[in-house]
Amino acid sequence: MPKLYGPDKAERYWDKDYTEVEFLACVLECGTQAQYAEAHPLSDYWVRVDVWFERHFPERAKNHSPCVDFREGGIYTGTMAFKIAMYHWMGECNGTAKEKTL
Repeated sequence: MPKLYGPDKAERYWDKDYTEVEFLACVLECGTQAQYAEAHPLSDYWVRVDVWFERHFPERAKNHSPCVDFREGGIYTGTMAFKIAMYHWMGECNGTAKEKTL
């Protein structure tokens, strides 16, 4: 999996708890952004991802931190951490789960 953001001041990466397995499971159920936008033009894809995440990771969803002060060494957790990591995975891997080669 491509490295995403990090490390922050606390040497943590935003994607450390998530792998392609979780991203693929979400894409299999929710589709990609483009597929979802085509089928549901007035709906928000990321709300659907929120619902998926809360259903599959209820404990992590409880620890959701939507706003973080990175000057204090903060890091996104829960749903937002997953969505950021998945967004970058979809962009860098084009949603196909192929690792980027250097």
